[in-house]
Amino acid sequence: MPSVDISSRSASASFYFTYYTGQPAINWTGSQANCTAGTTSASFKTAVIDRIAFYRAMAGVPSSIGVAATSSANDQQAALMFSRNNQISHSPPSSWACYTSAGAQAAGNSNIALGTYGVGAIDAYMKDAGGSNTAAGHRRWILYPQ
Repeated sequence: MPSVDISSRSASASFYFTYYTGQPAINWTGSQANCTAGTTSASFKTAVIDRIAFYRAMAGVPSSIGVAATSSANDQQAALMFSRNNQISHSPPSSWACYTSAGAQAAGNSNIALGTYGVGAIDAYMKDAGGSNTAAGHRRWILYPQ
């Protein structure tokens, strides 16, 4: 479980250079044209997990997290719907291209983004911009998913 002594500047800097890494190629194996959700590379998923672990450790909350295979596949179904329809929704209609019930359920139980992905999406969730976003729900789900 990644952890850091945030009272130490050098420890925080070292932690940053270890866990706040760049984003490797996504290497998506799917197809919008064929409605194939596919998957992303293991290194891409690891970079996303490391970015979440970084933020959680810096906030002083447990940072031990991972990827659940079934949830990841369902999330990929949701991402395919979003990208194919060029819009996002926590309740996508069944009329959407590439609609699946598994993808729709994942959309309702996930932080979702359009126009950013991977580690960039995690950074956007942590910023949680928006004038009416007083609850900072995306950031809360990253730091305290219970």
